[in-house]
Amino acid sequence: MEKEENEHLVISQRLLEVFRKKDPATIPTNTTNLKTIPLHEEERKKRKLKIGRADNRSIKAKAITTRKIIPLNKEKRKLYIDILNFYNKFFRSTKRSMKLITDWEQDYRRAIQKVGRFVKAALNSNIEIEIFVDQTISTRETAKKWKMRRNRDMQKQLVKMIPGTKLIGDFFRNKKIPVHYSTVDNDDTIAAFAFRDGADILSADRDFFRYRTSDKRNMPYKLFSSFSIEQGHLILEPHEGSKKPDISYREVLVPPPLTRRNPFHGVLGDMNDARLSIFDTKETSARKCYIRGLNTCLTQEFENPHMTIKPLRQALYSRLNLGLVREIYPTWEGEVQWITEDTGEDPTMDEMLDNPNSAFVAIFGHQLKPD
Repeated sequence: MEKEENEHLVISQRLLEVFRKKDPATIPTNTTNLKTIPLHEEERKKRKLKIGRADNRSIKAKAITTRKIIPLNKEKRKLYIDILNFYNKFFRSTKRSMKLITDWEQDYRRAIQKVGRFVKAALNSNIEIEIFVDQTISTRETAKKWKMRRNRDMQKQLVKMIPGTKLIGDFFRNKKIPVHYSTVDNDDTIAAFAFRDGADILSADRDFFRYRTSDKRNMPYKLFSSFSIEQGHLILEPHEGSKKPDISYREVLVPPPLTRRNPFHGVLGDMNDARLSIFDTKETSARKCYIRGLNTCLTQEFENPHMTIKPLRQALYSRLNLGLVREIYPTWEGEVQWITEDTGEDPTMDEMLDNPNSAFVAIFGHQLKPD
């Protein structure tokens, strides 16, 4: 009712201005007591309709005049992508915590769609992409950083990583995009491949500013820190950063190091894994190691799933004739504790290796959802 009276008052004031122009002396200056002039309902609808149509025309005209013209690259360019740097562009669940509930199936399907959209946008932009996945930890510095992050995530019950880093590689491989799994430092690997192939690099990591050719003068590639998709084209954002002051320059590896196409390479590592050096480990005859972190934010409500599925791993070790495997992963006992032990073969659950649904029920069926 108040809105309708306001409309009438505005119309009355407009009429008043018209009359004032004709004969100002006959019109009172105080309009607060002026009676509102009722507007017929049909006339009001027509006015609103005309205004709405005019607004739509102006919006469409504005969109046409402000639309970007995105030029197509005349020559095909190569782009090598540090993909784990952009996991949150594809997975909503990478931000998961106890305060954020994720529909896992929906998130999985959306990630596949986003990867498809990304690949198509690159193709439309005449950009040939290859994906690089960090699959190894080869320095003590990197190992310390890895452990620090797992301690932090378990304490805060927060996991900011893809639920299985294998998924993002699988999605791109299904789109016929080459995917490399590193065998040495991933930054070293990407820089070396980009230098050899004349490719650009997409990564937010500032460490890529450290690489130089043998003359120590030039960074041998263009570096981009982010991307967007506009009008079906891939738009790259130049990296505005610089080399970290405490990081020394490093010469690009020639030739590039070996990469693997098997996403499960590195799940069982060799005994030269840099992380072994930062844990209090005893002498062992193990030939392989299994070093893992977290795959759930419910780190204090449940035991670490890596502990829960230990019998299934033992069956796998038996099938592969691995003997002892040095296993390291965190658990919660009022604070973060790291389990470091040798685990032997046990064929008891061998049949379950070929029946994942039965294995899931047998291993996790007794667990209850926390309150």
